[in-house]
Amino acid sequence: MLSEDFAFRGFSAASWDALLTLMGQRTREQKTARLVVVEAPDRSAIAAFTTTGVIVDVAEYKGRDDLGQLCKHYGCVTGIVVREGTVERVSRHTAQQTATGADLFDQVLPLLHALREAELQGAIYRYPPPTLVPLPTAFMLRKALDLILPDQHSLVFGVWEQGQLWTGMVLRRRAGLIDLCAGPDAISDWVGPLGGDFHRDHRTITYAVGRSVAPVHIGLYAERKQLEALLRNAEPGAWLKAVALREIVFDPAPPYVGAALGADAARATAQRARALLGGIDLLAHLQPYASAARSRLGPLGSITRALGFNPLHHLAARLADQDADRDS
Repeated sequence: MLSEDFAFRGFSAASWDALLTLMGQRTREQKTARLVVVEAPDRSAIAAFTTTGVIVDVAEYKGRDDLGQLCKHYGCVTGIVVREGTVERVSRHTAQQTATGADLFDQVLPLLHALREAELQGAIYRYPPPTLVPLPTAFMLRKALDLILPDQHSLVFGVWEQGQLWTGMVLRRRAGLIDLCAGPDAISDWVGPLGGDFHRDHRTITYAVGRSVAPVHIGLYAERKQLEALLRNAEPGAWLKAVALREIVFDPAPPYVGAALGADAARATAQRARALLGGIDLLAHLQPYASAARSRLGPLGSITRALGFNPLHHLAARLADQDADRDS
């Protein structure tokens, strides 16, 4: 997935932190603390600490039902219990599959599958209990990557705040591998001064990145406030409405964006129809006809179909849960 000469540049500490904040990996104020408890069979927990590096006393910990209360006591948004020896067993089980030289997907996915198996067996427990999405295969991820970022093309992402480029990212793929991840400082070098309104600036950025890096396959531009709200909104039709109101701009927009927005509109229509028809799912009755139409038009690729789940839906739910935990 990543080239041997992969370049990471153009980020300041502030713009990288802004990108993590947008995706919910950081709070706006500080890193999110998580409580980690190492559980030993036949005796009390042997260690507990937060991801900020603070050792805490869990003498009162009697079992996993106590984890939620402990998280609240220490101001941690989430917590995890790991049975003693689990990390070592997972490492041994995946050592050969994650050997140096393997593709990144081939390295990471066996580890994720082993951790998922440990979680299903009870060796790992997370609070609050997460919604477990299907784990894709390496083939599915490569198919999704081909859809999002074809070879010899770039992807652009830009977010504005108060008339300034708050954060952004450019990815480039060449020879089947991602060889560049560039931040807003690099974008500014390629583009020059911006006008302060993404509704106009997006054309300049798309042209400059296409000229300096690689032809842009997809670009997404938005104001921070609107994008943060949209990423937390799992309601059907939300993305279509945002595009219609120009709260976000896709430039360029490959065919699958229009297909995804059309599916988003269909889900919103179905939801309203069920409400009006007393719960009757009209689209379910039309599904055979829709399937026949798709077979005549040819297969429609989508990220949801490639991965087996809707990543934006699960991201929205996770970000909303994080916001609720911080507010409580």
